[in-house]
Amino acid sequence: MTQGNTRKRAKYGFVTKEHHDPCSSERESSVEHMPGSEGDSIRRQVCQRPKARWRAECGDADGSIVATTIPSFRPTEEEWENPMEYISGITEEASKWGMAHIIPPESWKPPFAIEQNSDGVDLDTFEFAVKRQPTSELCCRDAQEGFGFAPLKISCRLKEFSEYADWAKAMHFSCPEPTGTGVSSEDAQRPVHLFPNKFPMNVSPSVEEIEREFWRIVDSGSEHVEALYGSDLDNGCHGSGFPLPAWRRELLHHYFREHRGVDILPKEEVDDTEESYRNHPWNINNMPCSSGSLLHYLKEDAGLVSGVMVPWVYAGSCFSSFCWHIEDHALYSVNYIHFGSPKVWYAVPSDASREFEEALQDALPHLFEASPSLLYQLVTQIHPRELIKRGVPVYRVVHPPRTFVVTMPNAYHSGFNTGFNCAEAVNFAAPPWLRYGSAIVRKYQKSRKPVTISQDALLCKLVSVNCDEHAGMSDVILQAACELHLRLQEIQEDWKTAKAEFSKFGVDLDSIPKLCQKDGSGVSTKEADCAVCNRDLWLFGLYSIENDEDKMCLNHGHLLLSHRQYSSDSICFSYQLKIEELESMVSRIMEAYEGSNEILKDLQCFHAGQEPKVQKCGPLYKANGVRYVCANSHALMNK
Repeated sequence: MTQGNTRKRAKYGFVTKEHHDPCSSERESSVEHMPGSEGDSIRRQVCQRPKARWRAECGDADGSIVATTIPSFRPTEEEWENPMEYISGITEEASKWGMAHIIPPESWKPPFAIEQNSDGVDLDTFEFAVKRQPTSELCCRDAQEGFGFAPLKISCRLKEFSEYADWAKAMHFSCPEPTGTGVSSEDAQRPVHLFPNKFPMNVSPSVEEIEREFWRIVDSGSEHVEALYGSDLDNGCHGSGFPLPAWRRELLHHYFREHRGVDILPKEEVDDTEESYRNHPWNINNMPCSSGSLLHYLKEDAGLVSGVMVPWVYAGSCFSSFCWHIEDHALYSVNYIHFGSPKVWYAVPSDASREFEEALQDALPHLFEASPSLLYQLVTQIHPRELIKRGVPVYRVVHPPRTFVVTMPNAYHSGFNTGFNCAEAVNFAAPPWLRYGSAIVRKYQKSRKPVTISQDALLCKLVSVNCDEHAGMSDVILQAACELHLRLQEIQEDWKTAKAEFSKFGVDLDSIPKLCQKDGSGVSTKEADCAVCNRDLWLFGLYSIENDEDKMCLNHGHLLLSHRQYSSDSICFSYQLKIEELESMVSRIMEAYEGSNEILKDLQCFHAGQEPKVQKCGPLYKANGVRYVCANSHALMNK
């Protein structure tokens, strides 16, 4: 059992650690080095790859692209004006696939801010760490703790990274020569004046050829193949591909001053086009906290959470992969490719998310035994065919540059890059997300995963919103009231259980001091999680005055007595709002709007869920990562 913890917010600082590359000790001695890296020992360590070549004759010609390709959305200029409204409007249809591919109108032509030095970061100052991903171990690997993608001890610039990415792709597909049949994996509008391709190919592999090869490598694990990926680059520390709005620009400059000891200066001349995109609603820097996103109501309380409210930048190379996951708090995500090769995405609809989890555990039980939190680690791929075989629907889309992919709430998704590209992504919370946000908090509690944002805080803020001042919010406020009504029912049940536990120690839970945080008498729990289950304590928490850092939820508060052995008269209950106040607010809203009972019943049914129906096929691999060849009829033959 651990002591209570305080939620960590992004402060835009780095913690320097020594990282162990999990592949280094097993890396094959047969490697090749990029021409031009001979004189630089550090660069030489990075610009290398195993001498692997694609095996076109082994590619699963018909089986790799088994996922159904989804259609694209093309908003009109009028629809384009309001992203939250547009995305909310297509959510019902897009949720059938788990994602939406959105092609902007012709007028959408944002500049690449890093090229233009729009905010003081240019191609020379945009430096980032790269990670080495063992593509051949994303699925087929030994059961081991701590498997991940370690950052290399060297900073890289986009031009240097593009050279590696072009070289690695050209070498892997050099023999035999690809046919190029299918969707092009090259960007016809790639800014070659910035990133010239020094390793051009006679024929570039198509997206489909790369896709078949990617899944052959992942599926078999029989040869060592790896890719470099510049991933999860906080644009509050590095800079954004979009021109930053003024308030975000100030934070970027502050970071460089405080943590790098330099003042960065954008170019002096003002470009009207750049300025028009600073506050553009589809500039993803503006989406998380826009008025239509529910995260807007948490901006002051939660701060700017990196990766959730502050976008991350990605520099991709061929085969670099984003593994199966759902977003933090089941939020929407939006991903935009500024330029470069396409990504290939796969998604599972949210109503099949439990089936996905069961199917993955059926296929890879040895990995879950070694790491029960595997689904939260973003280090595992599995062929869509294996999911479909187990009854899980999987959809696919090719994501070309200068377009968007939006993933739906609670939808598992994954994918990979087909070559050098630069992308940027962030989360947001259009109104249809609200129920998913409440559901996943309960899931987090069961798995003891800490929260990033407080759902209780959001629900309380929404039910206190003045509808007259927030036009069009009545439906969201009513749904929030119904969610909070269910939450209050949970609290009542938890209180009864906690009261019984406390009575075993001769303590009456109803009689312990109840202190209000707003008047300063109670210790703040706004940023705290339960020391046992990591449940969010924004609304209230139990603690002992002997150690007010040790906070617990109602379900585990009795452990303050049994395990921590604090004196019974030292236990306090600290709260943000009285339960009676919340009940009054909820009742007032539910009585004021028609349809509240129907919404409540719908939410109860949604949260109850259904037992997942999965066709069990058994493990793909033995515990040591070796594929079953004949033992299971469902397994593919090693190739």
